[in-house]
Amino acid sequence: MALPHDDQGPSRAALLRQAEDKERLATRFDGWAKDLDGLLAQVTVTSGGRDVWTGPAADRFSGGVRERRAETAALAGDCRTAAANLRGSAARLREDAKKAPA
Repeated sequence: MALPHDDQGPSRAALLRQAEDKERLATRFDGWAKDLDGLLAQVTVTSGGRDVWTGPAADRFSGGVRERRAETAALAGDCRTAAANLRGSAARLREDAKKAPA
């Protein structure tokens, strides 16, 4: 009959795997943020620096684009924040791994 073992929490290897997973996801969030940066920068009602499309519909379109640019900029910021949080969590896991059983 096996004796119950003292649960000491996750092993060093498990903690390091979790840290690696978090780092990998943080890198993906960084990539998504980069993709979002400037996503709508080329969307415009101009050509060669001159207005081509004018009038109320063009104004509504341009206003919508400005709003979407602000939203995507905020989303890119959220992605960067998530990446930073994941990296912080990964660092804490690596510190915990130093104290964990092999």
